[in-house]
Amino acid sequence: RLFGSATSDGVVQVSLSAQQLPNSDALSLSDPFCVVCELSATGALVEVCRTETVWNDLNPRWVTAFDVATDSKRAPDAVLRVDVYDRDAKSEALTKQDYLGGVTFQLEDLLR
Repeated sequence: RLFGSATSDGVVQVSLSAQQLPNSDALSLSDPFCVVCELSATGALVEVCRTETVWNDLNPRWVTAFDVATDSKRAPDAVLRVDVYDRDAKSEALTKQDYLGGVTFQLEDLLR
C-alpha cells in the first residue's frame, strides 16, 4: 500500500505498508524491507530508496518514506517499482534475501 502526501513545493512524500505478506521463514515470521526503483530513460531500474527492515511482521508499515518530485523535470508517466524482500542475511545484496513480491506503477497513479 502506498500513501502519498503532497506538499506545496511540487514534492510528494511516499510511505509504504503491506498486508498479508507470505511467510518465508521456518521458525518465525518474515523480516520484510522494500526497495524502490525508478525506470530511467534508458530502461534501467535505478534504486531511489530502501526502507528499514521490520522484524517478524507480515503486515509491516515502514517508517522510511521517500520524496518524489512532481515538477516539470519528471513526467507524470514516470514508472516506479517497489519490491519487498525478506531479510535473511546481514548483507545488503538482494541476491542474499528472499523475494516476497512487488508492484510497478506510474507516478500519476499515485497522484490521483
